[in-house]
Amino acid sequence: MKICARCGHSVGFIDRFKVNFDKKPMLPCSNCGAELLNKDKLLSHSIVTGIIVVASLYLGGLLDSELLEFVVAVGIPTVYFVVFLPLNTKR
Repeated sequence: MKICARCGHSVGFIDRFKVNFDKKPMLPCSNCGAELLNKDKLLSHSIVTGIIVVASLYLGGLLDSELLEFVVAVGIPTVYFVVFLPLNTKR
């Protein structure tokens, strides 16, 4: 359970996995509004990115061109990671 350091309010388990693709990986406290780092979202996003890397390497191995293989193996996971988890942590 995630507990806010400022007010001591606990954030629910389900609230930590709500998907907001346009939001940074921060979780607002519903009581005082403090920004908490959502480590669960970072972990789940990293696991999905790893699965996409493995799938891209497999699909890239099926291609004949080495350049296209590199683009598929590196480009697809990078685009996914950057687009679906903006790491904008400016305060």
